Amino acid sequence: MSYRIRVEKELEFIRISYAGYVTLNHRMDAITELLVEYSDIISSMNCLIDLRQVENTLRPIEREVFGSYVASRGEFRNSKIATLIMPEQDRNVALFEITSDERLEYKVFDSEHEAISWLIEEGK
Repeated sequence: MSYRIRVEKELEFIRISYAGYVTLNHRMDAITELLVEYSDIISSMNCLIDLRQVENTLRPIEREVFGSYVASRGEFRNSKIATLIMPEQDRNVALFEITSDERLEYKVFDSEHEAISWLIEEGK
């Protein structure tokens, strides 16, 4: 499996960690599993997507498809999603497109501490 899902109960967010060669399908599978397995808590929690161990990047069209899929899920309304990358990685290859009319906040970070601080700050 190229991903792992872990609930950080004390901090009230869910972490999806990807590793190795991760395709668009792997990323979408993780989101689908998250929505099915954690349906009872997902609407009240934010999400950290950790890409630091990923060996490849998605093409622009794949990032658009992934972003559309995530943004279309009602479970993520009024949520925050932080993507975590290595400092030397290009932030643009981690971004995915989210339309402005979706009530979802999304940011890319190269510091785990900053990402978690943003996820748990008040005003979810």
